[in-house]
Amino acid sequence: MATERYVDTAPMCDIHKFTMGDPNVPAQYDARTSTGQWANMCEPCWLTHSAGGLGTGIGQRLIVGEEPVRDRAAEVRAAMDRKDVTLSEIEDIVGDGDLADFL
Repeated sequence: MATERYVDTAPMCDIHKFTMGDPNVPAQYDARTSTGQWANMCEPCWLTHSAGGLGTGIGQRLIVGEEPVRDRAAEVRAAMDRKDVTLSEIEDIVGDGDLADFL
């Protein structure tokens, strides 16, 4: 799971809505709370109530808007220019595509 997710509109902060009676605070995170439940949270609530961090099983930062188009060919070229690049890194960039298409 990525650490970021693009959304059309921000959901409201569940912590504010259900514990503070304020249903109009936009959330910036969808994350697991320190008590194990998942919630949409604004930045202050995420800092206070989240399990900490972002990633698989932990949470994602929500970004309102469209995800930018990824230039995988440029990413492959930049990675290959590095002297310490691994095949695994290249495979992560290419994904299900054919490496030849990115060279």
